[in-house]
Amino acid sequence: MDIQLAFQNADVLRAIVAHGGSTSTADLARLTGKDKSNLHKTIGRLVEGGVLSKDADGLSLAIGAQAVIRAADIAEGLAAAPADGIVGLCHAQLIPDPLNPRKDLDSEAFHLHIDELRQDILQKGLLQNLVVRLDDQLDGQFNVIGPAGKPLPLYRIVAGECRWRAIGAAIADGDWPEDKPLNALIIETDDLGHRLRAFAENRKRRNMTPIEEARFFQSLIETEGWSTDQVADEADCSRRNVQLRLQLLQLSAADQARMSLPEDDEDHLTVREAKKKLQKPKAPPEPKPEDLTLVERMIVAELLVACANANSQSSYYSTEIAAEHSDGPFGEALAALQERGWVYVSGPGYQDGRWKVTVYFQARNWLDKAYADHAPPEVGTAGHLRVVARAIRTELHDAAAAANAYDPGDADGYATPWLNGPFELSAEGAAIVAQRAQGEADKAAKAEADAEAKTKARRAGRQAYTLARELEVDLSKRTGFANIDRRISATLEIAEAPLPWRVRTDGTVIDANGADVVTGRSGNERSTARMWVMVMAVNAAAGFNTPPEEPTENVLRRADFEKAMADYIALGFDDMDPETALGIARDALEAYLERHDLTYAAPNHSWTKAGAKEVVDDAPDGSAVNGGDEDEEVDGDF
Repeated sequence: MDIQLAFQNADVLRAIVAHGGSTSTADLARLTGKDKSNLHKTIGRLVEGGVLSKDADGLSLAIGAQAVIRAADIAEGLAAAPADGIVGLCHAQLIPDPLNPRKDLDSEAFHLHIDELRQDILQKGLLQNLVVRLDDQLDGQFNVIGPAGKPLPLYRIVAGECRWRAIGAAIADGDWPEDKPLNALIIETDDLGHRLRAFAENRKRRNMTPIEEARFFQSLIETEGWSTDQVADEADCSRRNVQLRLQLLQLSAADQARMSLPEDDEDHLTVREAKKKLQKPKAPPEPKPEDLTLVERMIVAELLVACANANSQSSYYSTEIAAEHSDGPFGEALAALQERGWVYVSGPGYQDGRWKVTVYFQARNWLDKAYADHAPPEVGTAGHLRVVARAIRTELHDAAAAANAYDPGDADGYATPWLNGPFELSAEGAAIVAQRAQGEADKAAKAEADAEAKTKARRAGRQAYTLARELEVDLSKRTGFANIDRRISATLEIAEAPLPWRVRTDGTVIDANGADVVTGRSGNERSTARMWVMVMAVNAAAGFNTPPEEPTENVLRRADFEKAMADYIALGFDDMDPETALGIARDALEAYLERHDLTYAAPNHSWTKAGAKEVVDDAPDGSAVNGGDEDEEVDGDF
């Protein structure tokens, strides 16, 4: 209901209440002193706004409109205002607020708070008035019948829900009279104003947890599209406070739940503790070249060279390595780099059975910075990587020779031994490849078997369909059938499916009245043949001949479709007799259906004369349809 519109036109509503809803517009204009034409428009707006409803008996007021009239009476001095401008409402007239930002209504702490508040109200009375509003969503609903036998309007609680719940608990225990009025201030506000006022009320009373405040701020950002500055202005708090509360939503669900626990709970998470959890640890300083061993530096450089060689100069992601890569100083160094998070070793791959190393950008960026002076070529290019790799290899060779530790390898290959191919599959990798190959072979064999079964099924279906059609022709020549049992026909009459039945080209079976007996497509020619034989058998058993197949919109009978194809094929030949053309058409249609995996009369295809022409034109070059001449054009239409 449009409350503002109702308030502005309270005089019209009073006149309708006083003189009845059947009062004419002219009389209402006289009673209110308004222009008749303008009043007619006003009544239309009141109906559109849900303030009035109109039926054969005239106009009637919405339930909430009576409360608006009372408020207008007080505002206009037509009725005495209650003390301090407050009205008395029953507990059952008040409805809790679903927009209340406080959400811990089921917690033990909340129930203890309600119980303490209940005791306080029973001892001292309701010292602070509730704040309520009319709500369009409650219009037409009621919980209480007034003294005059009319339902009393419902109000949405804006502030004071805890007090209302405490009184409800007292009523349930028999400690508070159910019909005792509660002092309430009726305000006019929308949903947003309601939410902001409820937030301010809860925040003033310190009834909200930091997480509830954070979720309220987030809801304003999402539903109203506000910035943090707008939220701070409307919620009457600082921008920094809003930002700090929103950061709490980055906590895990478990930590958010801990913040909602009572402060004396040993598991309660304070705001200070939450801030510490949210502080991002400082990133460790980027290692210097001397922080990595020569072998680790060698691996980083050569891995990036191998990636460049395997992919392209602009792509450094992963490269293949030998299955045996864990032993010796190079294996230990690779493990150290993986622990550092610079590389990732994986294998054997579930597709190819091979081992790979992925190099992350941290390693690449470190190498570019640590050896930026090894230029030209330009830093970051594959040429630069090779220069760096050779420089490190020289250092490694000299150091290894001096320490007589190990041989850094042939100068023509990589110093990193497990980067030198060709790479042999491990036993596990070979088993994976064999298993995958067997799987592909099994898949291919199954596909071949399925195709063969499908071809057999299609041929069997075609044969069954041909026999069914021959049976149809033979039965159509008979002049009568023995009625095996009259109960067959009688039963179907009672079942509202009278005989004879017939089949449409789309596979639907219909009765003598044209009503569907079996709906939906038959699926393939075998099921079509089965359907035809069953229909003919039922008809014959009851002494009926089966009517011819009934065409469907955009679907010719198959025989007519084949005839249309034959006519089109014959246009390209001077001496082709009709039977030959019909035989070619039947074979061409069968090949078309098989080639496109279709059944005749399938949806999303034209089975008209134009469709017959498309089927002929779809035949592969050199087929019997065009006589085997790839260059011959077939013109004409029919």
